This record gives sequence, C-alpha cells and structure tokens, in this order.
Amino acid sequence: GAAALFLALLLAYAVFRVVNALRARVAAIMARVDAKSGKKAGAAGAADGGASYVGMAVRAIMAAAFVGLAAALWWNRASLPSLTQVMQDSVTWINESGPMGPVYYAIFLGLWVTALLPCSILEMVPGYLFGFRVGLAVSVAGKQIG
Repeated sequence: GAAALFLALLLAYAVFRVVNALRARVAAIMARVDAKSGKKAGAAGAADGGASYVGMAVRAIMAAAFVGLAAALWWNRASLPSLTQVMQDSVTWINESGPMGPVYYAIFLGLWVTALLPCSILEMVPGYLFGFRVGLAVSVAGKQIG
C-alpha cells in the first residue's frame, strides 16, 4: 500500500538524481573536449544545452520514460488509489512508525514537492503528528529535500 508507493517514489527520485548527475558529468566532459578542439564557448554542445548526441539521447530516453509512465498510469487509472487515500494511508503509516516517523515524513514531503503536487495541507500535518517544534523542523527539512 502506502509503503510500496513511498518506496517507488523514493526510487524514482533517486533515478532522477542519478540521471541528472550523469548528464552534468557528460556535459562537463563534452565542454573539455570542445575546449581542446578549439570550439568557441557559445558553440552548440552539451555544456550549453545544445544539440550534442549524448544530450539528445538522454532527453529522448527521459521523454520516452515519461510518456511510458503516463500511458501506464492512464491505462490502469481505474485500479489506482485516489490521491486522498494515498495521503491518508501514508500519514497513518508514518504516524505508526515511531521515532523514525519524522524522518519518513520529511522524505515523503520532499518527494511530494518534487512531484509538483499540492502540499499546503501536508505542511500542516507534521505539527499535528509530532508537535509544533518537531513538525516545523520536519516541514522545513521536507521542503528543502524537494
């Protein structure tokens, strides 16, 4: 249920970060190659978001993955839980997690923010679950993660 969704979101976030790190590393390598070959700094290449083959391949793979994920979600939309139910299940699971609950909630809020989902209510929930001071710290940490 909620734990599996939480882990799936965490995995998606980790993959996103790895792909971005690889893309930045390829851009730096391509910039060094361009500098050695004498290309001008403003020339099209990976460093400035130009039309390098590696950059285009990474963008194409990410776009295909996004389209595939959107199509899979659309196809199975009847079997997916409602967003409200996911939020309620996640908050219940985090509340029952004991001392690790604030850590889980901060990660959950960070993933929620990263997914560009509305988070006004989720910013108030930690205060209810953990008290004002811990809730404030959890909310700030979650927003910073996202």
